[in-house]
Amino acid sequence: MSMHEIEGLAEDSIRFIDSLTKIPQQQKRTFFFNIYNWQAIFDTGYTHFRVKELLEKQRFLFTLPLNDFQKFRTLETKELLKIKEESYAWIKGPNSAEIIYADWNDGTPLFYFDYGSSTWSYLIEKQYLQDDSPVETWDTIELTYRMVKLAIEADKKTLAFEWYAAFVNSINEEYIDYPTSFKVFLSNSLLTELKESVFEAGFSKYRCYDDLLEKPTWTDLKDDLNEEEDLYYSLKYLTNARITKEKALKGYEQHLKTPKQSVNIIRDGLSTFFDDNEWTLEEHEDQNYNYWTWYKDINPELSEHDPNFKRYIFSFEYQRKDAFLFVLQGIQMGKFLKWQNASANHMEYAWHFRQTFNASLPDEILDHNKFINGWGAWHIPLKKKLPFINKRTQDITENLKLYWDTYFNYIINLFNDNAYFKQDIDSLIDLSINGDENGFIPKHIAFDSPLSIYFAFIFQAIEDEDLKLKEDTLQKAKAYLIDRDNLLTKIFLPKIKQLERNESIDYPLHIHHPSLKHLKQLYEQK
Repeated sequence: MSMHEIEGLAEDSIRFIDSLTKIPQQQKRTFFFNIYNWQAIFDTGYTHFRVKELLEKQRFLFTLPLNDFQKFRTLETKELLKIKEESYAWIKGPNSAEIIYADWNDGTPLFYFDYGSSTWSYLIEKQYLQDDSPVETWDTIELTYRMVKLAIEADKKTLAFEWYAAFVNSINEEYIDYPTSFKVFLSNSLLTELKESVFEAGFSKYRCYDDLLEKPTWTDLKDDLNEEEDLYYSLKYLTNARITKEKALKGYEQHLKTPKQSVNIIRDGLSTFFDDNEWTLEEHEDQNYNYWTWYKDINPELSEHDPNFKRYIFSFEYQRKDAFLFVLQGIQMGKFLKWQNASANHMEYAWHFRQTFNASLPDEILDHNKFINGWGAWHIPLKKKLPFINKRTQDITENLKLYWDTYFNYIINLFNDNAYFKQDIDSLIDLSINGDENGFIPKHIAFDSPLSIYFAFIFQAIEDEDLKLKEDTLQKAKAYLIDRDNLLTKIFLPKIKQLERNESIDYPLHIHHPSLKHLKQLYEQK
């Protein structure tokens, strides 16, 4: 989907530059060249024709007949046929090094190219075009600085503010490259002047809510940033009028000197809930994460294949790079373990049902909890002081005390007395694929994949000795897999065929992201 706000800003900027009488044509061409290069960073369309006359007037956009070139003269070439059929097309240019826009104009196929493009350079080299103006390329900081400076001088403050907002938001959302070092970033002589000029012009009063042109504020950005990364300090500087370059550097130097707290502080804070309730801890770490998994068996005196046996699991995944703590909860149930002929297993790929813990919290808590971000994670940077970290972990444990079993009870009630299997399977499958009238998959679907619903109904039918339901569901599952023709088809279609032959198989893993990863690894090992 095109980023219309970027396309609009580029168009407004072209018109603005064209209107400036004090700028010579060559400099206007340079602006146009860099504006369109900047626009190309984003998900945008070909917008030259919005300002075609201006671009042609300033000798930025050129048009030539395709028939001027030997490779296009035969009307049977696929490029010309495509243009004729569709009235326009994107084709390889005369030098075949660049894709160019072409259309059919009054019976003549034409192609278009820009000043500074490889087609432009090729045509000059081959003497089809006379133009010896050098091309000057600016980086995003320089382009933004130049646009903001001219816009403020012309009292076009909204245009200036839109450029600055797009600049900051593009850094935050990683559309443009950011130097790995805050000091390198801040050493750019244009950056300080750019920031100071927009705030002096009144950027603090700027209001816009149009995606990348929305006013970036430190209040909105900081909770999704990692204080241990340089990007944090760059965005803090760019969005805060009161922070000077000197003050920003001082704060950064202080950050470098601040010792990092041990990640075990988070684990120990969480343990206060689980230790009191006799859960078992398993922990490990990899290159990017620390993992803490607590699990607890319900009715442990029973066989793990008893319908009343349950294993509750909480998994905490701490992403060290961004300092986000993701909290997941899962459940294994004796009924499914019996079908699988498996023992209880706290590994995530073996969970029967799972969700993020924040989904268990009431809306009134989520709406006002400043510690939980949009992905349902708690932000806990380890360079914060101990009371700060403890406050965040306490927020998790306080919510655990109130809502730890909400999801578990919901899943158990869904399957009590086999109530789940008394629902219409076709309706469940449709909702799991297409969602409800609002496009959301209802909570009562429970399974993450339609295939898991099919297998559950098949095994329940086998248990109930309902041969008709078994056969009907097998055919539906078979059609589903054949229609997808993917890795799941390769793994599970043979199992469906075994069941068609009345062969005994173990009930498969429930399909969700961790189990898919596990199944893929097993398949590749074969």
